[in-house]
Amino acid sequence: IVMQPKVLQYDGCSIALLPWINQENYAESLRFIETCNAPILGSHLELDGFDVMKGVPAHGGMDPKLFSRFEQVWSGHYHTKSQKGNIHYLGTQFEMTWADADDPKYFHVFDTETRELTQIRNPHRIYHRFVYDDSRTDPDTYDVSAAGKKFVKVVVVGKKDFFGFDRFIDRLQKQDPFEIKIAENFEEFTG
Repeated sequence: IVMQPKVLQYDGCSIALLPWINQENYAESLRFIETCNAPILGSHLELDGFDVMKGVPAHGGMDPKLFSRFEQVWSGHYHTKSQKGNIHYLGTQFEMTWADADDPKYFHVFDTETRELTQIRNPHRIYHRFVYDDSRTDPDTYDVSAAGKKFVKVVVVGKKDFFGFDRFIDRLQKQDPFEIKIAENFEEFTG
């Protein structure tokens, strides 16, 4: 756990590590960013202009230009992986919330000699979303095999065949998911 900014050596490669920047350490953090002698910085940054989650841009964060002197900047905090110039948001290594569903997750390996950052996709997922519409897809033909040992959400767009929907849910339950949530629109019943 890094509580103070510092530069560490990894196989002869200097990597600056910067803890979460807050009001108490803001001035010290800026001095470290400006003066540390390392080509690479690892931190937990809130930078403007990057997606916090897939399709959700961050506003009001720090200016990424503050980090332009580094060869590479690696950051956590934002859940989705992205890169602009020298700044790499590595994203979370696994799905943590429903907002992470359908957003590829990666582990990263850094080669201290070549300075290559290699991403390795995590094949494991814990969330799976089905969009159910029996006007477009026969309820008995949905592939439910991906539902096993996952949190499942069924978003109902169209449901005319109530018995077909029940059969679909029964098939889902047989896959042994952790949980099934059904999201339906009940507008017709309001008022």
